[in-house]
Amino acid sequence: SNVARASENLANLRGIVQEDEIYSPTAQLNLARIWGSGAAFIKASAGYDFYRNNTILNREELDVHTGVNQKLETCFSTLEGIYTRQQSDLDQLTVAVTKNTESLSSASLSVVCDWGSRVSWSLSAAPTWAQNSAILLKASDNRSVPVIGEVRYDFSTFGKISIFGEYVDATYPYRAVQLDSSFVADGYNLYSGGVRFKRDLGTRLTATLQLSVISLRPRVPEDLAFSGAGYSAAVTYQFTPRLDAEVFIEKAANPANAAAIDKDIQAL
Repeated sequence: SNVARASENLANLRGIVQEDEIYSPTAQLNLARIWGSGAAFIKASAGYDFYRNNTILNREELDVHTGVNQKLETCFSTLEGIYTRQQSDLDQLTVAVTKNTESLSSASLSVVCDWGSRVSWSLSAAPTWAQNSAILLKASDNRSVPVIGEVRYDFSTFGKISIFGEYVDATYPYRAVQLDSSFVADGYNLYSGGVRFKRDLGTRLTATLQLSVISLRPRVPEDLAFSGAGYSAAVTYQFTPRLDAEVFIEKAANPANAAAIDKDIQAL
């Protein structure tokens, strides 16, 4: 396969070859503990990619997801942490950078409470940190803090409809920009709100549709702002209680982990 994800000329510029053999030994851990009205879990994998020809791409692959949840009267709270570490996909890097280890860390806290039998509300926050090992990509290291509030109504067999609002504060700590007479870290604030519909199609299939209005305001007034519509649609199939598959499309604004870009309006 073409591990360079590029033409032969671009692969030569990177100092790698297109064809290679990859060996990826991996160890996995999956533990869960349940007590009363709460539970804790950890899912982790640790491996290493060995390239026969392109040894510059040799890199560890770490993926850890752990969490605790607890029910308190009519509320259900969840605390989770995620950490991943791997070689960046070459499609996401410029020709000037080949070796880059990207790390993503996040912590989230969510609370869901019932108002009667059909109405519920939720509030969540999930600060996330993205880091790069390559010097040329340090300016793309970022921290984002999304806060989401939502009110849901359960129509029973018809599905669930939610109204939600979201605020995101994104900062690039190694990208200083001049604002008035001082220098500040680059970044932006995002405001969005909309409606979400979720319906179970049988016992294993779930469909979700979301429509929203997005307003993105950069910290530097001269930077390009964005106002417009966002959307997402997803279909999830539950094979077993622990295994599912999801297909989705999305248009959203997210922090970009690429040089000289501070937000990415993604349409997938």
